[in-house]
Amino acid sequence: AVVFCNSSFISRNEYQNNPTAIYHGIGRLFIGDSLEKLTNYQVKELLHYMEAFHCFRLFDIFIIDKNKKTKYNSVQTISLDHLEAELKNISYDRMKVSMDNKTR
Repeated sequence: AVVFCNSSFISRNEYQNNPTAIYHGIGRLFIGDSLEKLTNYQVKELLHYMEAFHCFRLFDIFIIDKNKKTKYNSVQTISLDHLEAELKNISYDRMKVSMDNKTR
């Protein structure tokens, strides 16, 4: 699952009425398990909003992996640039596999 939390006192309507309000925003993105487990739709949507994510004053990304054996969570933080690069690689790799399967 992917969860985005707007941790600032700025509502969605304020962003629509005053787009520069995003520069004062604080956002947190929580991704469950790993990037590889994201659906194609989730990858596409995250890439779609990447430019907006870059505008936030503060933006944190957390990948939360639940270990079923130990029942402990491990939390990894990554940069927005790293997330964008990884999502582009995942999207490209999946598209390539899809094209390879069509040519067989």
